Amino acid sequence: MPVLATLEREYGADGLAVVTVCLGSPAEDVRRALRRANADLQALIDEDAGTAKPYQVGGTPTTYLIDGAGAIVASHVGYGDSTEARLRAEIERLLEE
Repeated sequence: MPVLATLEREYGADGLAVVTVCLGSPAEDVRRALRRANADLQALIDEDAGTAKPYQVGGTPTTYLIDGAGAIVASHVGYGDSTEARLRAEIERLLEE
């Protein structure tokens, strides 16, 4: 199961919601990929990638943590072995605030 789906299941009761924005892919391809990955995530599908510019996406995947007031408090570009631990630590820090 993808990391973000796992984190949402673990921290959802605490207020964490994960929304994935899929840039430049047809809607059906995105839905199929999420089903294959068993990822029950909200997906905003942006077939023409128009949201990349206002969010200053420099690479994919880009992950943003947004607090309850709607402010971006952290962002990460890319994915690696330490991604889950880093996100988990930041989520826990935000939940303590």
